[in-house]
Amino acid sequence: MKRITILLSLVAFFAVSCENSELESCYCEGRFDKNVIISETEYENAPYSHVEIIDAKIVNNYLNIEFSASGCDGISWNVELIGLGNYDKSNPPQTTLRLSLDNKETCNAIITRDASFNLEPLIEYFQHHGTSKIYLNISGYRILFTYFEQEQVFNLLDLTEGSWIHSWEEDDENSCSIYRPSDYKEFPPSRFRQYFEFKENNVCSYLVLSPDDAHYIQDGVWEYDESTNIITIMSETDVIFEFQIIELDKNMLKLRML
Repeated sequence: MKRITILLSLVAFFAVSCENSELESCYCEGRFDKNVIISETEYENAPYSHVEIIDAKIVNNYLNIEFSASGCDGISWNVELIGLGNYDKSNPPQTTLRLSLDNKETCNAIITRDASFNLEPLIEYFQHHGTSKIYLNISGYRILFTYFEQEQVFNLLDLTEGSWIHSWEEDDENSCSIYRPSDYKEFPPSRFRQYFEFKENNVCSYLVLSPDDAHYIQDGVWEYDESTNIITIMSETDVIFEFQIIELDKNMLKLRML
């Protein structure tokens, strides 16, 4: 009878150990992903247990944070990433977030854990403010976040069939610029209208603004990143323009300068 009792105790012990091990493994591998919270109220009122950020990386619009705090094993911790929802109008702009840790463990060991946060709610907020780059100031840790509308795929034949002129009268409130084909219409008189021409061999030309109004066409090369919809225009040594395509068809090129 005593042997049976010991055997059952060992089985229970290993079952609990495995369960705890699986929980810890899931946590460390970042399977408990959460969305970033945008709320001034929660930013002010969420738990303020001491936490130190060791490292932060952004991968595919997810922010992966490695952090440490005192505790027993960290399994009971609850962590949230909370943003105020405002930003400073620097270049690029910056916003403040807080890594909130609810830590009721009374041990003094220093425990390191990882957490992963989906930044889509932050993207949705800042897309309305016409920016695709922003500095995240997270509990004293600063990281540059560049986000993209990756689901959009454009036909570059629409881009390379002709030249494009800035129809600035149509620019929208989200800081997006509207370009039309050169033969789209007769554009109103303007001191300067930016001009681009993209060719299939990655050669391009663009209009250079001159202080004395003697604007001139300059040749360059262009590259397109289909994963981010970003076009980079370069001279022999420098990046001249960098912008993200927001919309594209035969009659309109809508872009956001980066």
